[in-house]
Amino acid sequence: MGTYWINLAFMVSILLWNIFGKEFLSLPELETGWAVIAIMLVSGISFGLLSWYYAKKGEL
Repeated sequence: MGTYWINLAFMVSILLWNIFGKEFLSLPELETGWAVIAIMLVSGISFGLLSWYYAKKGEL
């Protein structure tokens, strides 16, 4: 369940980067390919770390 919230927060932050960065700050928009790669990395790493943590605690 923790991985879901981490991924949700990360995807919302990418969304806000694209909206506010492009509209108000004239920052470059994050391309779709890089956003998907970043989301996959964050979800994989967070799942691995949380699985390791809960397995170590004996709660998984």
